[in-house]
Amino acid sequence: MQNDTDDSGSDFCEEEWEEPVTDAPAPSLICLFCDVLHTDALTMYLHCKQEHGFCLKEIAQRLRLDDFEYIKMINYIRSQRPPSQLFVSTDGAVWKDDTYLKPVIPDDALLQFDIEGLEDDLSEGNHGNCDLTGDKSHVQESVTLPRCEYEGILSCLRTAEEKVALLQHQLTHAQQTMDKMRTFVQDLVMTTGQTDASSATTSALQSLSCGDDSSYFMSYAHHAIHDEMLKDRVRTESYRDAILQNSALFRDKVVLDVGCGTGILSMFAAKAGARSVIAVDMSDVVYQAMDIVRENKLENVVSVIRGKVEEVSLPVDKVTCLKEDGNTSDKILSSPAGK
Repeated sequence: MQNDTDDSGSDFCEEEWEEPVTDAPAPSLICLFCDVLHTDALTMYLHCKQEHGFCLKEIAQRLRLDDFEYIKMINYIRSQRPPSQLFVSTDGAVWKDDTYLKPVIPDDALLQFDIEGLEDDLSEGNHGNCDLTGDKSHVQESVTLPRCEYEGILSCLRTAEEKVALLQHQLTHAQQTMDKMRTFVQDLVMTTGQTDASSATTSALQSLSCGDDSSYFMSYAHHAIHDEMLKDRVRTESYRDAILQNSALFRDKVVLDVGCGTGILSMFAAKAGARSVIAVDMSDVVYQAMDIVRENKLENVVSVIRGKVEEVSLPVDKVTCLKEDGNTSDKILSSPAGK
């Protein structure tokens, strides 16, 4: 009898602890653009990308959406049901209203979807990669951009390539100049005989072109040297006071600024009442000077020209030096530093 009781008790325990069989979760998350239901946000993300060409992560990155803007976008799509093609060129203005902060679907899983951790989720293999094949070697990421933005990027790339080519040319030229100077110094120092030294020096000097001054102008192309000069308040304010406190000498005159740099003296002359100011510089800093003149709204008075003062064509017949009486002559400005 005892054994029967034990057996029946054992059977009872097995029935008591038998785990129930659970069904797979029912789809409950509706697609943003159609009526297909999904079990989770990641599955729906992949569906939207495959079926509707809508990549949630790419759009969020392109529009730089913060958490609130992301929520607004999702609720806007839920409520207005726009076509997915809208997001090829939208700037996000259509969902700026704060009313879109209110969820359209209660407990919408997509509102808590971690876009930043999306790559980690995909790499786990539960949902495959974006093409749902499991083979990432054939995946090609693509981004759709408005034509104006695409052309802007191409323009920036062309400009960058041109700058690189120019810098490479300047570097090659600088290296060649250094090689010439190195040869000159070696010939000058290593030659023992006086006659030979004189001859070697003459030969080395002849190998250097007198007109080869590109290295000098190149040294003024970087903004650092101009930043240093402008921050010298005694120097800069002395020029300013000398020009502005003698505005009668500049009023209605044509002023030539030789070696204008950033154009600071030219703008002082314009402020002093000059009729026209011609700013000339051979270095590439003139392009920054043009921008500075425009930002100070003086482009109607100050004309910036790139070139050597001996070679450029001036827009006036002549500019003469300052006469002693200061009344009848046009003016020539120049900072003597480095000249």
